[in-house]
Amino acid sequence: MLKISALSAAVLAAVSFHTSATQNIERITVTANKIEQSQKDVLASVSVIERTEIERSGARDLASVLSQQAGIQLNSNGGFGHATGLSLRGASSKHTLILIDGIRVGSATLGYKSIENIPLQSVERIELVKGSRAAIYGSDAMAGVINIITRKSEHTTIDVALGSNRYRSAQAATSYTHEDLTISANLGLEETDNFDVLQGKQPDSDTHENTSFGLKAEYQIAQNSKVFAAFQGSEGDTAYDNAFGSDLATEYLSKFDNQVLSLGYEMKLENTSHLFSASQSKDKSVNVGELSTSNTETLRTTFAYDGRFDVQENLILHGGVTASEDDVSESTTMYQLGKRDSLGIFVGSLYEYEQALLEATVRYDDDEQFGSEITHSVALGYKVHRDATFRIAHNSGYKAPTFNDLYFPGSGNPDLEPEESQHFEIGLKAELAQTSIDFAIYRTDYTNKIAWAPNTQGQWAPANVDDALHQGLEISIAKTLMYGIESSFNYAFVNAKDESKNKPFPRVAKHTANWQLAKEWGDLQVVTQIQFRGGRDSAQTLYPSGEVFGLSSYTLANLVAHYAFTDQLKLSARVENLFDKRYHAVVSSLVTDEQSNPTVVNYYNTPERRVFVNLQYRF
Repeated sequence: MLKISALSAAVLAAVSFHTSATQNIERITVTANKIEQSQKDVLASVSVIERTEIERSGARDLASVLSQQAGIQLNSNGGFGHATGLSLRGASSKHTLILIDGIRVGSATLGYKSIENIPLQSVERIELVKGSRAAIYGSDAMAGVINIITRKSEHTTIDVALGSNRYRSAQAATSYTHEDLTISANLGLEETDNFDVLQGKQPDSDTHENTSFGLKAEYQIAQNSKVFAAFQGSEGDTAYDNAFGSDLATEYLSKFDNQVLSLGYEMKLENTSHLFSASQSKDKSVNVGELSTSNTETLRTTFAYDGRFDVQENLILHGGVTASEDDVSESTTMYQLGKRDSLGIFVGSLYEYEQALLEATVRYDDDEQFGSEITHSVALGYKVHRDATFRIAHNSGYKAPTFNDLYFPGSGNPDLEPEESQHFEIGLKAELAQTSIDFAIYRTDYTNKIAWAPNTQGQWAPANVDDALHQGLEISIAKTLMYGIESSFNYAFVNAKDESKNKPFPRVAKHTANWQLAKEWGDLQVVTQIQFRGGRDSAQTLYPSGEVFGLSSYTLANLVAHYAFTDQLKLSARVENLFDKRYHAVVSSLVTDEQSNPTVVNYYNTPERRVFVNLQYRF
């Protein structure tokens, strides 16, 4: 059950902030089908988080923003910059595709993007699509897609912030337009001492630094065509503790260098549009340990074409071709194969007839390593009201094996096949009488999941051995209450089960909820956020019987306030974990007796109450 103290409830009832969640403003998304669509017309669960909402939240990192979305759970091994597991509808990090400006990013050795290193100051908006989108994007998009669009500020803004644990940051965003040329830039600096992240070992402050820079340029060649270029990069380091290292070691440091570069040409004619693009992303990590230093680097080069043809007012055809190469040859580990190429082709259609809607897409992928995959997506919608649409969808997906799975020296399995999924969902999206509702019930069957198991020689190695079932429901309700109070509430139930072992997946809560109340009094805005996470199993087995240690449920409250002195100058403050709740999200290590019974359980520490103050000047 969701438990909120009387004091929490009093704070919730007393404060609120103004949000655009229920305003009748049309939101456009490009992520769901790679074409511009109104969010309300997409036959999937879609969320769009604008920069204004990010700033109103007062959040200091991407994880804090994403954690307020229905169906997303995040578990961090510490504070800012530390490894953060992302679970969308109970799936693991590797089953959610992360894009930056529509470009695939992440490590081809780990198989996912480390979101803790994406600086929030570089983010203009976030588009989240839940449910498989493999028919559009290919591998990895089994649970959904998160597209992070970088800054394109219409004004010049400068922010400086200070906070707990010697947190300090500075950021700037600006733009310049001259005739047909527009240039946008962003710069961010962030440092913090954080706190000691690991119980029982290596007592020290595990610091974090992140420096980011972004530049975009767009030139309008003619009324219907333009060229563009963009770069976004961040680098820094995070000190961490190693549960398997020496008790007093302080050498552990993770350095990162992430970059995304893209070039493109877009042309729009009377009833067609064409986009040609070339991009290169780099995800580099250097791990400094007690006795050695290792380097992991993924260089991904992609060429793509995406087109749209408006056959008639109610029929759109779209499609695209993507050719990419993943190169990990600069990593310290010498893989049997250091590069691999892939080619993907998709075609789809969107059709509307009176109250009926149809989306259908099919994609063919050819991978140099494992061969080919065909995925599809079919969705039907019916407008039960002008502003209410019922939907039903079926999607397939897959996840290509990583370089570590395939070729890691001593344990790689080059015979691995892709993981596969079948996703079914029904839902309702409505905007009625100052109320916005999105409801979904879903089921996803995963097969051929890759897990460690003994091979024919008795050695442990990755193998296609596991099946999983994820099923659940989500509901999001945003409504204007009395006195102009804006209420935004979401609840998610997920039952994620490893069917091969007949056990729930660790660190996935069955019940989660987020509630935000808001109000504006003249120049003052006040925000409250309540976040509930139900009990979860840990990843550690404590007893010879195989019983798994459980992690208790917890409820956190955040309080945010903004005061605008002038149209240009604004002061903001955010208090995280307002009631200084003590809770645990990840078990780090166990100490057991001779009978394997626990004597000590160590956790990764979670943040105590933290306060951040931000001053923004806009001109």
